[in-house]
Amino acid sequence: MKQYRIGIIGSENSHARAFAKVFAETPDFQDMKVTAVYGNEGREKSEKVCEFFPEARIVDEPADMLGIVDAVMIISRDGKFHYPYAKLFLGLGIPMFIDKPFTVDPDEARALVALAKEKSVPLCGGSSLKCCPDILRMGKIRRELGEKLQTGFASAPLDPESPYSGFFFYASHLAEMCLEVFGWEPEMVTATNKSGKVTAIVHYPDFDAICAYTPECGRYFVQLTGDKNILEATEVDMSQAYRLETEKFVGMLRSGEMPYSYTQLMEPVFVMNAIKEAYETGKTVRIKR
Repeated sequence: MKQYRIGIIGSENSHARAFAKVFAETPDFQDMKVTAVYGNEGREKSEKVCEFFPEARIVDEPADMLGIVDAVMIISRDGKFHYPYAKLFLGLGIPMFIDKPFTVDPDEARALVALAKEKSVPLCGGSSLKCCPDILRMGKIRRELGEKLQTGFASAPLDPESPYSGFFFYASHLAEMCLEVFGWEPEMVTATNKSGKVTAIVHYPDFDAICAYTPECGRYFVQLTGDKNILEATEVDMSQAYRLETEKFVGMLRSGEMPYSYTQLMEPVFVMNAIKEAYETGKTVRIKR
């Protein structure tokens, strides 16, 4: 059995320890071993990740992982670091998982994908919400409804004042929920920001989806509405999100097949930036790809 040496970048993020725990405690992942850990908020948090893999090396810089990893997970809390960290490894053909947000800047997303294509490197990542069974089920129902769907609604938490690139820190969850359920090619967005409560109308050719970012609510929710009544609604169960996302990463490493396309990895970045531009300008903004 081929063994994969995994490097985790971003030990300051609670996701780092969660993913390491999944690798260590899942019998089917015995071919996956965390061998290196890096974080930009001190050694202590890296040591917490290494509790599951005591032989893993805590490195001073991401570049110190070169030669001791076969793949990396870029989990840094602040999405502004995702592009420079990923670029280093992509240039050497190393496959990776990039946590949400894929990037905060559309040009960086395009540059990463261009480099990945040039080097034929598989990528995965983004928000775990799009992997959850409730989201997949609602997407299937939406497609089956066809023209019966009048309006979509989704809500998720937001921390607009986050020190980790503000709006972009949590915004990817709702953007990816919307895309997975309502479709991956919206046209435009209209949005408002009222004291940190961001509401976006995502315009599709045949219907609109309302996305409510709710700072004080921890619930993730999706609703499908017809012309006379609510057709389907659910609160999203996230209890298996880390395992499901790790399964997709492991499957990609073993097969070389990406669970989502390069386009789908970039699309949430384009949508988030359109929403931000819309509430800052008060205009309806066409999504720029």
